[in-house]
Amino acid sequence: MQLGANVIISTARAASASAPGNAAPAQPYLRGVIAYMRVLPATEYMKLPPNIMSLDNLYEARVDPDVDILEYDRLTSVTELDGVTPWPPTLTGALGTSYSWVVRYVRPANPAILPSRRCYIQLQQVAR
Repeated sequence: MQLGANVIISTARAASASAPGNAAPAQPYLRGVIAYMRVLPATEYMKLPPNIMSLDNLYEARVDPDVDILEYDRLTSVTELDGVTPWPPTLTGALGTSYSWVVRYVRPANPAILPSRRCYIQLQQVAR
């Protein structure tokens, strides 16, 4: 379990998760993953690849190193540790249904110091 864990996430993955424009429907993949998630501070953007650095509404989720999360996976649920309360609290009700979470970049953290996988996730508005 991640130090300071504050959320439980579930994901979905398309059959070909490696394609950014993949039109295949995503299928449920992971469920009940304990993570530490936060809004990505501006000071952290410079550590990211240029194509990720230019994105807005980025969050960082730290999960155990063996959790199989890939780029372009979608987060289908992000709740507080009670498993019910939506996270972040500002995305409740109808507002929460107009956004989706997409994993944009994944990198392993230093294995000697709190090993984890760092997932950079974009919160994006769903086109209606």
